[in-house]
Amino acid sequence: MKLPNKVVTGLCAACVVVSGYLFSERSLENLHEVNVKMQEVAQCALKHSTVDFVVVDGGRTEAEHRNNVAAGRSWIRHSKHQDGLAIDIAAYQNGKVTYNPAPYYKIAEAFYWCSNGLAIPIIWGGEWRVQDLMHYELK
Repeated sequence: MKLPNKVVTGLCAACVVVSGYLFSERSLENLHEVNVKMQEVAQCALKHSTVDFVVVDGGRTEAEHRNNVAAGRSWIRHSKHQDGLAIDIAAYQNGKVTYNPAPYYKIAEAFYWCSNGLAIPIIWGGEWRVQDLMHYELK
């Protein structure tokens, strides 16, 4: 999978980057709601990311999705979260979540590097026309 043009690649197959970051209990609970392949990519990405991140959402029920649509947080009829095929992450810097776009591109490098290495294709919401930098799903 090709990295978005906006991402400066810093990871390579010959590199062994181990971040030392660990998922919180909440992140692990959210990850366990999704497909094992999505879990593998996310676990790998956390190990290889230069930016810490948390998993803020995993699987969703139909009712949760309806609430997200009603609140304007989603605009699609059926979410990949409902099928356990998607997660939302948040970059974590200086002890708190950040919505500054820059770290999300660095996290995407790790996700794509792991996706390629594990042969598990993913889609990043950062490449959509209406960007969702926090969203990853299985292709």
